[in-house]
Amino acid sequence: MKPQFKIFLGILMILGGIFWYTQDFAGLNNFESLKIILTGGFGVLITLIGIFVVWIESDELKVQKELEKTDFEPQRYKTGDEFEAEKEEISIEEPDYEEIVEGTVQEVKEKVEDTDLDLEKLLEAEKSNKDRKTLKDWIENRI
Repeated sequence: MKPQFKIFLGILMILGGIFWYTQDFAGLNNFESLKIILTGGFGVLITLIGIFVVWIESDELKVQKELEKTDFEPQRYKTGDEFEAEKEEISIEEPDYEEIVEGTVQEVKEKVEDTDLDLEKLLEAEKSNKDRKTLKDWIENRI
């Protein structure tokens, strides 16, 4: 159904409802009948709302007790400022390639396999340090 038709139907229903309460059927004004129904139904409505509130809050209490049993701690999310401050604290230090190549060939190979190093910089450090042919060949093959 098109929205325009639904709007038109809704307007007709509103006008029909207003017309209904302006009429007098069987000697009783319909507006008076509405007041009687609303007055009588008010207590029932309040009772139902009270039942609903008790039901929802008792479920909430059960959930809280279950969380206390499991030692669950809700995660606190960082604000934008806290996130930015932490981001500035994180820094990635450049490895000291000169220090790495001071070790034995086997130690350098293990270090390369264990960490993500810039092999070009490592090769330059080896050339300027001990200049070992076996290690240079191994690094060039890895590159």
